[in-house]
Amino acid sequence: MSGKASDDVFTLIQSLSMSEKRYFKAFALMGNVKSDTIYVRLFDIIEAQKEYNETKVLEKLKLDQPQQLSNQKKYLGELILESLRIYHAGRSVDAQLWAMVTEIELLYRRRLLKLCLKQCKKAKELAMKYEKNFQLAVILYWEERNMGEIISQEKMEAEHDQIFLDSIANAKKILRIAELRSLHHQILKPSRLGGLSRWGKNISHLHKIIQNPILKTEPDSYRERSMYHSIFTAYYVVQGDWKQCYVSAKKLVTLMEENPHQIAEETRPYTSALNVFILSCIYTHNEKELALVAPKVVGMVNDPLYNRNNNSMYGLLFCCNSILHYFMHSGEFERGAEFCESIQKTFDKHFENINKGTRFSVYLSFATIYFGLGDYKRSLQWINKILSTFSSAGQEDYHMSARLLSFIVHYEKDDDNDLERFVKSTQRYLISNNRESKIESAIIDFIRKKIAKKKSEKETRAAFEELKITIEELSKDPIEKVSLLTFDFLAWIDAQIRKKTFAEVMREKWRG
Repeated sequence: MSGKASDDVFTLIQSLSMSEKRYFKAFALMGNVKSDTIYVRLFDIIEAQKEYNETKVLEKLKLDQPQQLSNQKKYLGELILESLRIYHAGRSVDAQLWAMVTEIELLYRRRLLKLCLKQCKKAKELAMKYEKNFQLAVILYWEERNMGEIISQEKMEAEHDQIFLDSIANAKKILRIAELRSLHHQILKPSRLGGLSRWGKNISHLHKIIQNPILKTEPDSYRERSMYHSIFTAYYVVQGDWKQCYVSAKKLVTLMEENPHQIAEETRPYTSALNVFILSCIYTHNEKELALVAPKVVGMVNDPLYNRNNNSMYGLLFCCNSILHYFMHSGEFERGAEFCESIQKTFDKHFENINKGTRFSVYLSFATIYFGLGDYKRSLQWINKILSTFSSAGQEDYHMSARLLSFIVHYEKDDDNDLERFVKSTQRYLISNNRESKIESAIIDFIRKKIAKKKSEKETRAAFEELKITIEELSKDPIEKVSLLTFDFLAWIDAQIRKKTFAEVMREKWRG
């Protein structure tokens, strides 16, 4: 039998970095207990697999009681998580604070109250600096309990009273942040459910959200302010109001950059805000800001502070992809290729740990950049990365976009043999996957007819003009228009009709 591909322990092991794997083995063998060596063997067997296969695990592990494998995997998972907790202790403020809370409780249980109070004050100072309100609530709880047992003078009574006041103020702040996060979630709901069209006449609901009394004035604390600006930024994105989005996103990014210690602690909120800011600059044609933000992103990509973990790189990947879209839309393909070169080496280390949908989106951007540059060989290399690794549902759009772009590349290369083979395989793919995109079918049909009959220059131009009219008409349907999001087929068709390069047409459209 074959174990499920989504096996939790397998997924956990595959997510580990090389240094984390080395640390786990050292951690597991620390006591040199025979049973622990079994877990290291189990770890090695699962780690070597590309897809989880329980039958092969049992064959290699050779257990006396195979039915025990389930329990052993469970314990292995717990052992890995324990090693990760220790390995990463102190690597984030959250981890430091929760470790300090554990130490505070241990000191309190041992009746080492003065040491406990000292640790409480140290932890409280750190929590307040980073506005870690949840941890601060727990720290204040322990500080109050500790203080209540060692009061011996009026001065300490006053301190004790202040702890209660601080606890109440912190609780109110936690409540406000929760309310703001709820509003942010409500704002994003329509986009998560498929766009504003899902709401129809209920679009007024969004306006009611933004008129909530809690949003009347900008808060004071960093976390409340960041959520406040995030709400307005999300609102303008959903509305498609990119001018106002630019204003709001700039305020959010500026706020975060004025608090660099918060960015270092939590990179993802910053990269998310930065990505929306980049998009707002693209849609408002703010090239001055884009010229400043592109090198900033490259610097972050190649900075060990940010590229040390997949979570940070995942957020930066979105920023990079948005910048690549700017170079594509503006027809600045040479600058786009330079940008690709500046980030590729670093991302090569992380691509395998990033979900395929996001990875394929970037691959398509790389392929388009090199296509626009006329470097068809490198364009096909990135296209083939999608076609050769495509496997699961949910990625069909990327797969089809890669196929269509491959058609265009082979057409430009005047490579009829590969093109004919590719058309046949794509037609089989469309049938087997029940795809009904009329734009995709129109492009494939055009390529197929081109192969079947060599046309004169005049006939070719007329065929392109007919194809342009067809796609323009089809693209009026929002669902069909999705096919044009990854590559501007209309710009390419226009370039063929007008005998211009794809880059020239894209630059004309951008300047518009």
